[in-house]
Amino acid sequence: MNSEEICSELQNNYNAKVLKKAKPYVKKLFYRESIKGVDSKLKTANKTLMNLIINNKRNINLSPLYILGPSTLSLQTSEKYQMNVYVFGEIHRSTDYPDCLKMLNTYCKTPREIFDFKQDKCVKKTSKRGKEIINNIKNKSIRIDHFLKKLLENTDVFIDFFFEVSAYKGLEYPVDYRPYDDMDNYLVTILKTFKTCIQASTRYNHLKKCRLGRVHYVDVRREQSLNTDILSFVTMTLMTYSTIDDADFSQGQQFLQMPKIKEMFNILANYEKDKLKYTKLLKRQFLRNTYVRKELIRSYMGDEILEFVQKKLMTSANIIIPQISNLIHALYSNNNSAEDKNTYLSMLGYTLLLLNFVQDAYTLARMFKKFNNPKNQPAKPHNIIMYAGDSHSRLVREFLQEQGFTMKSFAGHDKTSLDNKNDDDGGCIDLSNFQMPLFS
Repeated sequence: MNSEEICSELQNNYNAKVLKKAKPYVKKLFYRESIKGVDSKLKTANKTLMNLIINNKRNINLSPLYILGPSTLSLQTSEKYQMNVYVFGEIHRSTDYPDCLKMLNTYCKTPREIFDFKQDKCVKKTSKRGKEIINNIKNKSIRIDHFLKKLLENTDVFIDFFFEVSAYKGLEYPVDYRPYDDMDNYLVTILKTFKTCIQASTRYNHLKKCRLGRVHYVDVRREQSLNTDILSFVTMTLMTYSTIDDADFSQGQQFLQMPKIKEMFNILANYEKDKLKYTKLLKRQFLRNTYVRKELIRSYMGDEILEFVQKKLMTSANIIIPQISNLIHALYSNNNSAEDKNTYLSMLGYTLLLLNFVQDAYTLARMFKKFNNPKNQPAKPHNIIMYAGDSHSRLVREFLQEQGFTMKSFAGHDKTSLDNKNDDDGGCIDLSNFQMPLFS
C-alpha cells in the first residue's frame, strides 16, 4: 500500500496495524512525522492517529494468562460490519472474591488437583504442570480494571469501551454520586478508573488519558432523576423501599396508590385477561426510555435491535409473569409491613430481570451507530470492548451471532452455550487458549 492508501485507511478505521501493509520507508515516514507532531501545538494535528502510530511502533504486548473479575470472554468479528467485538461477562461480586486457584480447583474432584485448560483435564498441584499453573496465577494475572487502563494507554487501535456503569444527567455525575451504593465490585472500580473519560465535563481536559478510546456508559435503568421509563421508575422505587424499616412502611402504601403504578400493576396482575395490553406495556418500555429511544433512532441497525430485544423480553416475561401477578395481588392485600417488605424484595428481583433488556437495547444501538462529525475519532465503532454482567453479555453475543458475526475465540466455563452460572467460578478467566493480545 502507498502512503495515500495508508492515510485513507487510518482515517476510516483508526487502526495503526494497517502499517503492516506499508513498505519500510513508508512506516518510518509515518512514525517520524507522528513523533514530531504529537507534542506540537497545531490544532489541526490529529494526535489520536499520531499516538496510535507511536504505540504501534512501541508494540507493548499485553498478554496476561489470567484476568481477575470476569467469568467469560469472547471475540466475535464481522467483515461485513468491519467490527471486532470483545465481550467480557461477569457475575457481580466483591473485588476480594476472585480467586483463580479456587476456580481451577472447582472443576476437579479433589482439592489436590487443579484444572489445566490447555490439556482440558485436571492435573495434580504438585506435578510439573500443576506448579507451572500456580506460578502463572501468581505472576501472570491482572485485575480487569488495571488491564483495561493499560490497554487504553498502549493500544494502536482506537477502542470503543462499553461498560455497565450508570448514566448521568447533564455533563457529569453529581458530586455526592455513590456508584451502586459504593459496593466493592469491579463495575465500581471500572467506573472510578474511567470516570474522567466518561464525563463530558472532564474528557476533553484529559485528552492524553482519554483520546485513544470512546468510553460509553450503558446502564440507563437505575437513576430515578433521569426520568426514564415506568419500569425503571418502579425498580428504583422498589430498591428504595427495600431499605425502609419494617415499622414505617407508609411510603410503600403511597406508592401503590399512585395512578400510573396502579394502572401498570393492574395490567400485569391481570395479564391473562388482556394479553394485548400486557404485551404493549412491556414492549413500549424501550421507546419510553429517552436514552434508548434516541439511540435506536440514530442506529443504522435500530429496527433489527428493537425486534430482537422485544422478542427476548417477551420470552423472559412470559416465564415470570405468573409470579409477578401473584406478588402484585399480595401487595394490595397485605396489611403486615414486614410481609410487604419481603414481597417488595421479591418483586424487585423480577423487575430487574425485565429491565436488563432496556440496557441491552441501548448497548447494541450505541455499538451499531454512526457518530455525527466526530473529531479525531472514527465515525463508528470498529474495535469494541464490552464489560457487563454475564446475562447482558450472553444476549449481545447472541445478537452478533444472528447478524453473522464469527466466534473467533472464547474463554470461560461453558463454551457451547456461552453461559456461565457457576457460582464458584471465582471471577477469573484462563486465557491459555484465547487469542492474545487483544486486537492482534
